[in-house]
Amino acid sequence: PKLISKTEGEIVQRTPLGKYKKALQIEFKNCFYCNNELESGRKTQVEHVIPFDFIAEDEMWNFVLACQNCNCRKLGSLSPPNYLDELIERNKNYRRITLLDKSLVKLGLDFETKIRDHYENAKSQGYMVVKDFP
Repeated sequence: PKLISKTEGEIVQRTPLGKYKKALQIEFKNCFYCNNELESGRKTQVEHVIPFDFIAEDEMWNFVLACQNCNCRKLGSLSPPNYLDELIERNKNYRRITLLDKSLVKLGLDFETKIRDHYENAKSQGYMVVKDFP
C-alpha cells in the first residue's frame, strides 16, 4: 500500500484517532484481543490490526480497541490470523458504524480479499506474527 509515497520518502500524516475511538466505544466495551473489559481514558487505545508503518493509512476498517497491555505487546507486529478473521467479521457485522462503512466503501466490494491481501503482503515483507497472543 502507498508504494509510491513510501519509495519517495513521503511522510504520511497521522490522523487524530479520537473520533474513531469514540465511534468504536459505542459498540465495543472489551479489548479486541484479550476480551477484558476496557478501562476509560488513556488505557483504552485505538490499535491498527495491520501495522500503520506498513499500511500507511488511518482507516476505520483496520482499527480496533485494545487495552494498553495488548497494544504494547503487539506493537508493529501482526496478530495471529484468527484475529484477522475476527476483524473481517466485525467489519461485516458493524457497517452501521458510519465511519466504518465509509472506510469499507473506499476498499470496494471485495474488501475482505483486500484486507487479507494487506495482511499477507505485510507478512511477506517481514512483519512478524506475534506468538502466544494475547
